[in-house]
Amino acid sequence: MGAGDIVFTKIGANIGDSAILPRKYSKYNFSQNVAGAKIKSNEISPYYLAAYLSSKYGRIQLKRIQMLSGQGKLELVDIRKIPVVGASPELQDSVGQLYLLAEDKIKNSIKCYVQAENLLLEELGLKDFKPKYELSYTANLSKAFESHRIDAEYFQPCYDEVIKKIIEYQNDYTQLLNCVENVKPDFDPSKYPDKIFSYVELADIDSSIGIIYGSNEIKGEEAPSRARRILRKNDVIASSVEGSLEKVALVDEEYEGSLASTRFFQFRSIKIFPEVLLVLSKSMVLQTQLKKECTGTILTAVPNEALKRILIPIIPKETQQKIASLVQRSHEARRKAKELLEEAKRKVEEAIENERTMHHEK
Repeated sequence: MGAGDIVFTKIGANIGDSAILPRKYSKYNFSQNVAGAKIKSNEISPYYLAAYLSSKYGRIQLKRIQMLSGQGKLELVDIRKIPVVGASPELQDSVGQLYLLAEDKIKNSIKCYVQAENLLLEELGLKDFKPKYELSYTANLSKAFESHRIDAEYFQPCYDEVIKKIIEYQNDYTQLLNCVENVKPDFDPSKYPDKIFSYVELADIDSSIGIIYGSNEIKGEEAPSRARRILRKNDVIASSVEGSLEKVALVDEEYEGSLASTRFFQFRSIKIFPEVLLVLSKSMVLQTQLKKECTGTILTAVPNEALKRILIPIIPKETQQKIASLVQRSHEARRKAKELLEEAKRKVEEAIENERTMHHEK
């Protein structure tokens, strides 16, 4: 597949979602859970088609063709049969311009976040630092008794290399829990049976820049047993589950009051900028330590009591302000991109509705 072609999620939690491949690369590969469609751009604008498929009219049709036996599934042969409402060249061009502007905003968003992370790593002397994963090593039995761990992974030397860098940081270090509140998951949505909540799960996190990009609406009485967190603006939620530890996000105003899964930790800043906490949580500083602390058999995860062993550097306020500013610019650019894509979708829906109104009047 190439830039300008369209891909669909054909199975799983986000079934029916579609997106246009950006101009960043000329060729793309994708997993078997994704269907791709090459677009005849001389017949229709791929951007208009992407907006149409994301609109309520396109979504309804994608939902209708889902196979509902067992786990829902989309077949490419059925996607090909979806009727598409035509549009004037002017509308197609207008929608295309909005998509291209959104694409530029997304690129700028990622650029700003990378700058923020690089600034942090340079401050800590971790830029280009790559701890070596050892295939064989030894550990003292006394350490095993002290930590109550006998699994080899816990004593992997590469984890200690990162921790050593934190301890040697020139501006000192402290425990994570000295700088943040570890919010308990004690909210009970069943006490509000008729209230509609936005519910955030691991799949709703965009780990590239640390934002929540979606949620599901559920009634309090229908909330799953793990929906026990109520979010506040500037909380940082971080996955506790091995295999998805990179799922970390800063809660913005849009998700204030949303429910979240107990599979997240919920950190509320006390002595550190929330944006800096986000970057620390996504970087090797916390990722390495969290991975080290993972335990369990069926669902390997970081236990709550392990957080008292997590260390973070004490970063000067001036540097924190610079990092925070870059993260804010990153997230603002992503919000603008989302608004542009919503505007494109709205233009398509309004054009279809206006056409229907004119047809009925005749």
